[in-house]
Amino acid sequence: MLLRAVAACALLAALAASCAPRLGPQHGPQSTVDGLAARYGAACDLRAAALHAYTAQLVVRADGRMVGRVPALIASLALSAPDRMRIRASWLLGTAFEMVALDDSVFAWVPSQHTGVTLGSAGQAIGVRAPIALVCRALGATWEPPSAAWRAAVADSAGWTLAWMEEGDSLQMQIGRDARPKLVRLAREGGEVRVRYTSWETWRDAPWPQRIEIADGSGWARIRIEMEQPHMAKRPDPHAFALHVPNDARIVDWRDLRSLLGLQGDKE
Repeated sequence: MLLRAVAACALLAALAASCAPRLGPQHGPQSTVDGLAARYGAACDLRAAALHAYTAQLVVRADGRMVGRVPALIASLALSAPDRMRIRASWLLGTAFEMVALDDSVFAWVPSQHTGVTLGSAGQAIGVRAPIALVCRALGATWEPPSAAWRAAVADSAGWTLAWMEEGDSLQMQIGRDARPKLVRLAREGGEVRVRYTSWETWRDAPWPQRIEIADGSGWARIRIEMEQPHMAKRPDPHAFALHVPNDARIVDWRDLRSLLGLQGDKE
């Protein structure tokens, strides 16, 4: 079960799939859209700057076909965007797992199974560019719609919807009139991943996601995250992203992990 939880945390936020629809012309005055874009951009810049040395406490819940139903985990998070992340998750019996992601490599340690997991090219294994950068964007809500997406935004009673392409990926963002994202869809051939923001808090003069749900479109896996006790430092701790695994630990790679999880015939 814990290996499935590790895999879900490492992969789900970076799983992108089928094409989102292109949107029609904007409804409403351009000045309204420009004001919304300016407010969103200012808050996004503050969050992006803080993510270079960001820590928080998390409550993580996972479910879906890939992981079953995993008990809630308490975790500490350290981020140094765009390419470093560490998660240490605990439960009643002690440490559930530790995971460090550096650029395109993911390393995890599961003490209860005396097993280490190493994914040397995680992005290539799951078919996603810069997966850690994508996780940082999801947790910090630092999506960057281009000017053309704002000009083509579509209004409804809840706010606005924007759509744009990034190197073959299709993105669609629903944003409220408070300039806070509510839902982001990432799409590529084969499926869809949704990042839903259900609660926000204000820290350091910027709105930050407090509750986030990340799920694919087929029920394969869903992760719900509650962010608590955020802290933004001037610089990242140089020792925060080191992971020490015992010499006698069992080490598995991506192919072994897929076999252990029974994923041969599941979602690619």
